[in-house]
Amino acid sequence: MLAAILHAIARDGLLLQEFDASEFADFASEAEWLNDEFFSVVTWMEREGLIEHLGFSSGGGEGPHVSGVQISSKALAILGVGYHEDLSLGSALEEAAKAPEPKMPYSRLGEFIGGLLGGFTKSVS
Repeated sequence: MLAAILHAIARDGLLLQEFDASEFADFASEAEWLNDEFFSVVTWMEREGLIEHLGFSSGGGEGPHVSGVQISSKALAILGVGYHEDLSLGSALEEAAKAPEPKMPYSRLGEFIGGLLGGFTKSVS
C-alpha cells in the first residue's frame, strides 16, 4: 500500500491532492483492514517527512479521506536518481532554473517521477 500511495501522490507532482482509502482497496492486505492500513501508512509517511497534508476526515461511506496531500522535498531528494544522462533530479531542476527557457519541460519531470515510482511500485509488489 505504501508504494501505491506514494505513486499516486507523486503522479501529479506538487499539486495538492485528495485521497480516499477506497482508492487503495486493491492494496490492502485484508479488506477489513483497509481503513486502518490507509490511515497508518499516510500517518507514517507524514511523520517520516515524505508527505505533508492538511488533515483527515471520516470520509463518510468511502472510509478515511486525506486532503491537501503533497510530496515533500525530502521524498523528492530520496528519489534523486538519474534523470537525464548524468543529471540527478536535483541537478536537472538546477539546470532548468538557470536556463532562460526550460530545457526540460515540466511535464517530462512529472513523467519521470511517475515512471520512477511506477518501477518502485512494481518492484515492491
